[in-house]
Amino acid sequence: MTWYKDYSALKQKYGSMAKKSYSLVSKLSKNADGVPVLKLKNGKYVAAKKSYVSVPKLYQNPKKYH
Repeated sequence: MTWYKDYSALKQKYGSMAKKSYSLVSKLSKNADGVPVLKLKNGKYVAAKKSYVSVPKLYQNPKKYH
């Protein structure tokens, strides 16, 4: 998964995440081209592809651990 710094164009590659790692999502929106984008809690943006995003199988209260 690739992180992006520029929300509007999703062109400036900022970093990446390893497989099977997770990040908390704070917002779901669309950029100027209508592409769905996820804003992560760390302030970075990710294109909302189905291959990147999955629902956790077990949920824990995030306020307790984060």
